[in-house]
Amino acid sequence: VTYMNSDNQMYLLEYKDSLMVASYIRLLLLCQSSLMVHHVKLAPAGQGGGADVAKPCESQTTSVVLQNTQGPGAVFFSCLLSVLRVLLNITHESPLGSSVVGSQPGLLCAILLCILQVPRSVPSEQRFDLLVLSLGLLINMVEHCESNRERLVNTETVGSFESVCDEMEMPAFNALMDVTLQKAGKHMEHSIICAYIALLLGCVVQNNKEFAEKLREHTPDGNFVVLVEALKKFHNFINLT
Repeated sequence: VTYMNSDNQMYLLEYKDSLMVASYIRLLLLCQSSLMVHHVKLAPAGQGGGADVAKPCESQTTSVVLQNTQGPGAVFFSCLLSVLRVLLNITHESPLGSSVVGSQPGLLCAILLCILQVPRSVPSEQRFDLLVLSLGLLINMVEHCESNRERLVNTETVGSFESVCDEMEMPAFNALMDVTLQKAGKHMEHSIICAYIALLLGCVVQNNKEFAEKLREHTPDGNFVVLVEALKKFHNFINLT
């Protein structure tokens, strides 16, 4: 009901002083923390939870049907994806939505963990949706909201589980650049993730020299070549398709 429907988006944002938004954030935090304990498990061949379920059409979200998974982790993961989609919808092209969602305590750090740490709890073939939704939400939040850009610049998080800096505390810029460098030049799904990160960082530093200089501190050779190349590669891919 929130997809491409500004009236419904506005209703959720304003209902009882953003009560629904706060509830979604609490649910997101619960699913995230639970996933770190209950990993998503692949079911043995022929025993998948979605073995007898028809393949969903494109309009259905991946959170509705998670085939070939089992255990409580699969339920938490499905719920997490659904919450991310709702938040993505209500922040799309919405300065108010970006401001309301971004001001929720703990949300920014939680989304960063969805990119940097939660994927370790998910089978590799199901990580792409989590990363795209999380990065897409961050992009929406910073595109039209200066305060969210400042929050991201000043946020401390932990390194990616795939890096040598796993769980080490560091600035969000540093952690996101590490992910970009890890995935650059690999297959197309990785290239798309790199492009999303590049777009996110570009939105954060737009028209702000101070933020741009802070980002330079975490880029190879102090320039943005890696980020520009990621965007060019993604642009070429979109043109081909």
